[in-house]
Amino acid sequence: MELEVGFVTDRDAVAAAAAVGERFPAVAVEVVDAGRALDAALDAWKAHARPVRAGRLHVRPPWLADDDDPPAAGERCVVVDPGRAFGSGSHPSTQACLEVVDRLAGPGRSVLDIGCGSGVLAVSAAVLGAAPVVAVDVDPVAAAATRANAGSNAVAVTASTTDIADVAGPFDLVLANIGAGTLVALAAAISTRVAPGGDLALSGLLSTQADDVVAAYADFDEAGRTEGAWTTVVLHRPIHQPAIPIN
Repeated sequence: MELEVGFVTDRDAVAAAAAVGERFPAVAVEVVDAGRALDAALDAWKAHARPVRAGRLHVRPPWLADDDDPPAAGERCVVVDPGRAFGSGSHPSTQACLEVVDRLAGPGRSVLDIGCGSGVLAVSAAVLGAAPVVAVDVDPVAAAATRANAGSNAVAVTASTTDIADVAGPFDLVLANIGAGTLVALAAAISTRVAPGGDLALSGLLSTQADDVVAAYADFDEAGRTEGAWTTVVLHRPIHQPAIPIN
């Protein structure tokens, strides 16, 4: 059995390793630099990364040339470097959200990406012509990655660590690929960011969690559901239901 434990400082890690070694001399303990371990994992992933296709979208990392797996006729190429932020497009929940973006984002529609990670969803929406596109994440590394990827694709995305409650809206399409617990906890704040007649994609859900999450958005109608190892639910806000005024 192997157990990995994270520590805030190297000093804490070394002290813990010494304590474990003293108490359990038969247990092998190794202190590993998390940054180097992450870099090694990223290098291994890069060696096997492939483009992701979702409808009209052809998402690839920058180190793969178009001629490695060229976009088909009618596909829009989106170049995304996740760096250390979540979101290469390969995770099933992200792929399902990309399908939603392909169907529901485009000219004349505003988009909010909550928990943007690398910005793959926000940037893809902007590539398809959506505007304005706003992306938020609690991690400043993610916000920076989103801005960089928007620049690489020559599209406009406003990305920041702004709290959802402070984001001006509402939006025609809101994307939230952030997990069941967070979706329930933020249901009130997220709901008010969806315009009447707008759509909301909730993702990062296990199939057993989906119904409980949908129940937290009782003012919406369910418009579709993609099920598998991960579930994505698309909700629609009735046009006759006014949004709560915000900002």
